[in-house]
Amino acid sequence: MKIATIGRGTIGGTVAGLRTSVGHEVTELGREGGDASDADAVLFAVPNQAVSEALAALTGLQGKLGLDATNRLSGEAPPIGYPSIAEYVKATTNEPVAKAFNRNYGSPFDQAARVPPVRAPRFSDGTRRQLAQRKRRDMVTPCPH
Repeated sequence: MKIATIGRGTIGGTVAGLRTSVGHEVTELGREGGDASDADAVLFAVPNQAVSEALAALTGLQGKLGLDATNRLSGEAPPIGYPSIAEYVKATTNEPVAKAFNRNYGSPFDQAARVPPVRAPRFSDGTRRQLAQRKRRDMVTPCPH
C-alpha cells in the first residue's frame, strides 16, 4: 500500500515509520505540502490551525481515501461551517475522509515504534503471506456497527 502522511510530528512521523517498517511505501509531507498522487491513502496529521494551509499546498488528492488524525487543541473550534475537521477535509477535497485517531494515541504509537517486530513462523506453502495479507486487509476494513 502507498500512503502519504501530511505531518511529521508524533502521529504523522510515527505512523510513517511504522508503515514503512512493514513494507508500505510512505511519502512524508509536511504542512508545506507536496504531491500525494502516488498514494492510495492520505493521512492528515497536522494541528487544527494548519489544516487549511496544508490542504491548499497539496496536489494529487483526487481519488484518495483521507484519514483524519488531526487535533483540535485547547478547545479550538473546527473550521467555520463544519462540525469537524474531517468534514472540512472531505468538503475541500471532494473525497471520502474517515476520522482515524488523534493525539491521544501518540504515546502508544511512539512506544509501538520502538518495540522490535515479532518474527512470524515460517510456512513453506505461502500461509505466512496469506496471513499477512489478511491482517493488512483487516487493518483498513471498517468495523461493522
